[in-house]
Amino acid sequence: MRRRIRVIPIPLILLVIPIVIPHTGALLAQPSQAADSLYQAGAFAAAAEAYEALARAHPDSGRVWYRLGNSLYRTGRHDAAVEALEHATATFQPASYAHYLLAQVYAELARLGIHMEYTNLVAALSDAERSVVEQEAGSHADEIETSLMLAIAPELVDMTRAEPMPFSPAGPARGPLSPDDPSAPNYAPSGSFGDPTLATPDKGSRVLTAILADMVEAAE
Repeated sequence: MRRRIRVIPIPLILLVIPIVIPHTGALLAQPSQAADSLYQAGAFAAAAEAYEALARAHPDSGRVWYRLGNSLYRTGRHDAAVEALEHATATFQPASYAHYLLAQVYAELARLGIHMEYTNLVAALSDAERSVVEQEAGSHADEIETSLMLAIAPELVDMTRAEPMPFSPAGPARGPLSPDDPSAPNYAPSGSFGDPTLATPDKGSRVLTAILADMVEAAE
């Protein structure tokens, strides 16, 4: 006696096992949390490795550069600490913390018989910047930085895409610029903080001349 077997088709979609994908922000936060845990535990050699990877991925993060510099300093890697802290002085807030730690590294190098000097670009261009600047505030891809690029490599600058960012004269809020998230405190669709539309090659040449003069004076 034959038995009949009824085949019931099952939609293919029901056979797909759901996969939960972590939110991108959580994935990005994980390396930072791991580095911070090492840093807070005093495991500075391992923290330095973690922050080095973060600095490559997030070169505009002053906090990462500052903690990388401190971790390198704590492990005796003074030259590398200087390089990291120089990055931090330009992006970390408050900048005085980064300058203070950088001074400590220089003091330790001097104690070891190694005397170093570096060009503080912020100080070098401050007078020239004040003489040409028209924007109320700026810090990234702004009037001054765009002017410098117009003087150095104008073929890389497309001024038709320059857009001023609405900003507070007090400066940017803490955190990175975001070209994608309108709710972010530093939302800038163009990626600028400041007003690059005011940039000119002449302004860039004047600021660049001041920087080079300061470097020549330091070398002499």
